[in-house]
Amino acid sequence: LSLLLRRWHQAQEGSGQVALISAEPGVGKSRLLLEFDRRLENDRPRRLTLQCSPYHRQSAFYPVIEALQEAVGVSPGLSWAETSTALAQWGRENEIESALLTPLVRLLCSDEGGQQLDSASANARRIETLASLTEILSTMSVRQPLILVAEDLHWVDPSTQELLELLVDQIRDIPVLGLFTYRPEYECIWSNAPHTTSLALNHLTAIEC
Repeated sequence: LSLLLRRWHQAQEGSGQVALISAEPGVGKSRLLLEFDRRLENDRPRRLTLQCSPYHRQSAFYPVIEALQEAVGVSPGLSWAETSTALAQWGRENEIESALLTPLVRLLCSDEGGQQLDSASANARRIETLASLTEILSTMSVRQPLILVAEDLHWVDPSTQELLELLVDQIRDIPVLGLFTYRPEYECIWSNAPHTTSLALNHLTAIEC
């Protein structure tokens, strides 16, 4: 906890940090984050949580869509027009350029008139969405230091994994603390980056208990 708090203070000063927290199931990854949050109650930092799911490992950007729906206040099943209106209002309130919002409307809304995309168009949309998401993270952190939580990365979908790879590089230069949790079988590619800290949680001994 002390180490995470130090990393948070570094992030607040503009030197972004990422804490990589690994442990077997049930050891206390989520509890560690809960206790960390309790120690920041007076700060009330902005927080964005990406919760990976074992049931959506092939659903592109699943935890990102869930997090954005909660942040924007958009319910699943809204139409293209309703989602566009809600997201545009959110963009104005959060000082995010309107040009960044179109890819996110596409991401949040499933109907879009039933439009079918060929592979070239789908790839272009993926690149556009990734660029918009990374830019929005940077814009959000300028107004207020941000905590980006990505839980259970051993279940991450490929699109969200690609997004995180872009974000980890970007985080070092903006006021963001990344808290990434995963089980040991997840192959973490960021552990050697200079602004990352690896924490491997072990079971407590009988004496410690």
